[in-house]
Amino acid sequence: MAYTYDDPKSLGINMNFGYFVLPHHIGIGVSLGINTNFNPNFNLFPLGFELRYLVFNQPSTPYLFCQMRSLVKIGEDFYGGRERGFGLGYKVKLAHATFLTFDLKYNYKTIKNGEGMYASNLSIKGLDFSLGMIF
Repeated sequence: MAYTYDDPKSLGINMNFGYFVLPHHIGIGVSLGINTNFNPNFNLFPLGFELRYLVFNQPSTPYLFCQMRSLVKIGEDFYGGRERGFGLGYKVKLAHATFLTFDLKYNYKTIKNGEGMYASNLSIKGLDFSLGMIF
């Protein structure tokens, strides 16, 4: 069974804890957060990893990234799922060890709705705009 939702929206707070395995270029990290979705209404806890590539060895530089996360259920209406995304961003140096990040990500979520013979999958595709800080 397919459902159509008009004007879906989502808000989230996400944190990445990472390490640059190839200094100044390639980083890998653990990603976690909490997301609230509107129309349909449900909450999820994303948990997964992120791979990031800094294009230049400069304090301010563009970067490319991809994320793969599991979506853990919070609440009773929806069940867990998966989230995949990739995008590009820009890191700007603010102070000695503080940076501001801006990024744009294509995001694809599949979420299980129900159990047993009444189960269906909800697919959400969209663009995420993010603002972040690196300390």
